[in-house]
Amino acid sequence: MAAAVLPEAVGPTMQTMGRSGVSREAAEVVVDLVRDLRESTGQGRHPTIRAAIALGRVLTHRGARAHPDDPVFRWACQDILGADGARITRNGRSLVAEQVDLAIKRASDHEGS
Repeated sequence: MAAAVLPEAVGPTMQTMGRSGVSREAAEVVVDLVRDLRESTGQGRHPTIRAAIALGRVLTHRGARAHPDDPVFRWACQDILGADGARITRNGRSLVAEQVDLAIKRASDHEGS
């Protein structure tokens, strides 16, 4: 089955919802998380909307929530978002897990405000 082609004018939240089946609230958390991680790591264009869609699909498939207390969400974030940032290191040690955890915390702080 081919993926639906969405117009460029449709925002990342709508794309994530449409291609993964997550709720608007979950899509907003995921898109904010991906955007925050991209900006905080200085990786340029990575992670991309594809990462947000992949996270949404995992949440939908596993019946998980886009919340830091959900272990499936945390695992999926580390796995999917960590792939793009594996080259980010400090003193030879990967900072991916730390950056993803900080981005999850910022996304959840934003959600509660």
